[in-house]
Amino acid sequence: VRWSVPTDWRVSTTLTQGTQSMRQVRLSGFMAGTRVVTETRELAGATLRVSSLDTSRGDTAATADAVAAAVTRIVPPKRRHDITVNLVGMNDAFAALSTSALPRGAMSYRTPSMSPGVERARLVLAAVQDDDPDIDAATAWYTQGFAAWRAMTMIRPLIEPADLARMLDETTVRYGDSPFRRVPNARVAAEFGTSPDLRRMAAARGELFASLLDARIREATSGTASLQDALARMPDDPDDSGAALMQAVAAVGGGDIGPIYRRYIVDGELLQLPR
Repeated sequence: VRWSVPTDWRVSTTLTQGTQSMRQVRLSGFMAGTRVVTETRELAGATLRVSSLDTSRGDTAATADAVAAAVTRIVPPKRRHDITVNLVGMNDAFAALSTSALPRGAMSYRTPSMSPGVERARLVLAAVQDDDPDIDAATAWYTQGFAAWRAMTMIRPLIEPADLARMLDETTVRYGDSPFRRVPNARVAAEFGTSPDLRRMAAARGELFASLLDARIREATSGTASLQDALARMPDDPDDSGAALMQAVAAVGGGDIGPIYRRYIVDGELLQLPR
């Protein structure tokens, strides 16, 4: 890959110069122009850059703050990497939003009439749950799925309840419509790098399982504890995510989750949340 721009242009991209995989080229974000504005946030072990091509977008800094807060709280320093987020404004009169999660960032296209909170929420999710086939596939249900659940708890103040419901609905559809929805975790681990749909299903399965556990803990403790309390007891990178999670949930009064962990995560039985 070789690219160049006029000297007075600025570039914001996840695409690096030189020889690299076709996947990285295909799943890259590239933006350049004379009016690119960039907000930078230094995270422990990584740098976040949020750039806008439209200087009239006053929410670039707020987006950078939201994404930085989520990464700092959810992604362990060991698993962080530089993130490049590009914000593109569209001039259409109707409300529209399109965001794409990339291995090292995200691209987002938004019309002025679309809520910036929804865009921010989607970018938070993309930053903590990027599409990376090189992660530990056997624990993707935890590293990706539980990261998404934690991000959703941070997103709630940013968006309207209807938008939150729509995002949760997208998760259940992504899981329920996947041809992989009933595969055991051993198959997820074996085929993870070959199928983006399988990776998305594994993350959705983990997010739904987290919701199930949260409700179970709240019920068992009469609302005095939640899944957040259990996760606070978890090490950043447990050797065995399942065993560590079972121990943490039991420690906060959530009881023995071994049977449902084996049922939904290990064996891959279809997970349906209670109404």
